[in-house]
Amino acid sequence: MQSLSLEEHYILYIDLLGYKAIMSEMPEKEFLKIIDRSYHEVKKDLEIMSRPTHSNSFFDYKVFSDNIVVATKADSIHALYSLSFIAFNLQRDFIQKSIICRGAITKGQLYINAEYVFGSGLIRSYELEDRVAFYPRIILDRLPEVNSVLENYTDIFFYQDSDGYIIIDYLRLRNQGDTNKAFIAQHKQLVESRLNKHSANERVYQKYAWCREYHNSVCARFGLLDMNIFPKENL
Repeated sequence: MQSLSLEEHYILYIDLLGYKAIMSEMPEKEFLKIIDRSYHEVKKDLEIMSRPTHSNSFFDYKVFSDNIVVATKADSIHALYSLSFIAFNLQRDFIQKSIICRGAITKGQLYINAEYVFGSGLIRSYELEDRVAFYPRIILDRLPEVNSVLENYTDIFFYQDSDGYIIIDYLRLRNQGDTNKAFIAQHKQLVESRLNKHSANERVYQKYAWCREYHNSVCARFGLLDMNIFPKENL
């Protein structure tokens, strides 16, 4: 029998937002195809990141309904960096499928095998996603290691939000040669459509209003002001 041992892990928890709405807007089989493709993209990303040329970390993952959990042993800051890179890729992949997600990265005790995942670290990651992230963003828990990652890696994809939390900067340009305009234009169209759709629902609307502010901050940072999203009253 396999030894049951809880170990310290870095944990990424992602929730796909608007699951019920998506189910009502498209045939169930089509949404299943999207989830299936996403599952295989997660698997592909994790296989690549687990190769020695990319990382010395091994990643476990679980996909259940509209949630994804990815975990790796908390044995180095590179493990945290690699998990954050996976979050960056996943968030971008979902945006390209017009799916908005929210999540959190933390550290805690976890046991994960082929059948199930268990531990206080999973609870912590869920609570951060559900109660703290609030907006469609992936936040990093306030861990000392986050500062070490920021200090030791130049190719970073983090941004400090207005409430002080470090978030995955999923719209950022990877380098000076990366125009990224097609992706930003797609994000602009998606956010504008959701703002229009949910204008009468204040709770949902404010989440997409956050997306608008984040989008415009990226445009300001990278000189793409012509791609800003303006509130309707300013049009």
